[in-house]
Amino acid sequence: MIVQYPHTLKFDSASGATTEIDENGDTVIIPGVTTTVEVQCRFEPNSKGQFLISNDGLQLYYAWKVYMPLGEVKLQSGMVITGFQNQDVIAFGTVQRFSEGQLNSTAWL
Repeated sequence: MIVQYPHTLKFDSASGATTEIDENGDTVIIPGVTTTVEVQCRFEPNSKGQFLISNDGLQLYYAWKVYMPLGEVKLQSGMVITGFQNQDVIAFGTVQRFSEGQLNSTAWL
């Protein structure tokens, strides 16, 4: 049987950090909660040397194209992503672009 999303994408997401002014007038950062987000996906290597065109016309080469279920997660450019197959790391990279299509979402690392 073919599995559409055989891999797992993981990244850390921080939320809830706040700042306060202490009794000395100094700004203190109160750390929020960091959680690890996991999404079922499919990593495909860029074995053909394809590239993206940036907003300023530069060619951006990417190592991985990642497909995931539509609406599962919204990734931002610059996020650091790790890809797993079972417990083994198969990919690691920074999101260069993210797009939501009609049937799935795609990220380029």
